[in-house]
Amino acid sequence: MVPRGAVYMDSIAKVKTDVVVIAVHNADPMTVTAYDAGVGTFISGYPSMLVDRLVDADPSAAFTEYTDKKPNFAFADLAITATYDPATDSITVPVAAHFGIALNGDYRLALVITEDSVTGTGSTWNQSNYYSSTSQNLPLVGAGLNWQAQPNPVPASLMEYNHVARDIYGGFTGQAGSLPGTIADGSTQNYTFKISLAGKTWDVNHLEAAVLLINATTGIVHNGVQIPVSMVSRNENLLMGIDNFYIAPNPVKESINLNFNLANATSMKVTVTDLMGKVFTTQSQDMLSAGMNQVSVDASRLSSGVYIVTLETEKGSTSLRFLK
Repeated sequence: MVPRGAVYMDSIAKVKTDVVVIAVHNADPMTVTAYDAGVGTFISGYPSMLVDRLVDADPSAAFTEYTDKKPNFAFADLAITATYDPATDSITVPVAAHFGIALNGDYRLALVITEDSVTGTGSTWNQSNYYSSTSQNLPLVGAGLNWQAQPNPVPASLMEYNHVARDIYGGFTGQAGSLPGTIADGSTQNYTFKISLAGKTWDVNHLEAAVLLINATTGIVHNGVQIPVSMVSRNENLLMGIDNFYIAPNPVKESINLNFNLANATSMKVTVTDLMGKVFTTQSQDMLSAGMNQVSVDASRLSSGVYIVTLETEKGSTSLRFLK
């Protein structure tokens, strides 16, 4: 990636929360070979912005391409949750794909894990900077830096890389068998990715999960959704008497549907906050029954963004993040 790519990816990710943003690296320590090779068949070279694997554009066209492609029919709404369990050192991503069209063919789901705030040491982590005053002296500000004022290359000590593709599970064309060959209009197809982080050096506090709906024959991406990975503690949840806690759909629309299993009947408080801790909703649920429960929370007044919902009982609390 060069600075132009980093700046425009960072900009659109902050403004358009319904965009899936994935930085595929080439010829540096963050390269995922299979992903790099797959993208390379669709672009003329780096830096490039590949939109749905249909359009090879300059990163500076990010907002124009967003406006052009947003009305496209995406075949299915994708709802996901993404949780990291430290007890098993694994991430689980259940997917519910709600199809608005009948399809026949080789359609698949792929899971991409991305990481923010990635850093490293040594010259291979330096960032080439063609905007530096020592070279072309072109203005470019964004992704945390005034690039014109930086040297070429920018030393690794000053660099933080965001949206970094860490792996694509199922491969570049998606997981074989994740969707049936014949899909009925109006049907919901479910699939769950579970991946081990054993041996990975990724920071679980900065991970996001993106699920893509791919035509494996053409490689085209028809839809995608991306949310932060939430951390859960199985031991704490079991002590609370709560397990199998998930939000569906995620991203949410008018309501947040909270699903969870209770070992015993109990009362709880449900709180929705933003990432800075500002409280938007608090509601009490009296004497919920043992077994599976679903609680709905009004989300119609929430703006687009990432939020945290917390379940609190007398024995403790547990939280998940969701996207509106």
